[in-house]
Amino acid sequence: MKRNLAVSCSALMFWVLVSGVVPVEAATKDTIKDKVVSIPMGSVVEVKLTDKSKLTGRLGKVDDLGFELQSVQEGRVLDERVPFERVRSIRATQNGMSSGAKVGMGVLAGVGVVFLIGIITCFASGACLGT
Repeated sequence: MKRNLAVSCSALMFWVLVSGVVPVEAATKDTIKDKVVSIPMGSVVEVKLTDKSKLTGRLGKVDDLGFELQSVQEGRVLDERVPFERVRSIRATQNGMSSGAKVGMGVLAGVGVVFLIGIITCFASGACLGT
């Protein structure tokens, strides 16, 4: 009985520890520069400016004052320098997996962990061995 309780408690503690693996967007206050630096160079981004206009293009070189944005307008490639103080928000429009795929991966990881804990508990209690 004590062994089953110990195994159950350790499995519960393991679950609580591992449950933080599921991706959840944290409510952190990042600066615009931090957000820009976290986006890989060459990614397609949508930039909303403080004057409420939008820019879309490929992210170029980033430095302490701003970043370069390469876009196509009227059949011509334009390189524009965007200072951080003009940017209200920025987001990558092509960032790999969609949100639904990320949620699905998180759910599958959670189910896998629960299954693994069940197997460990079964063998630790001796129920799976027939004893």
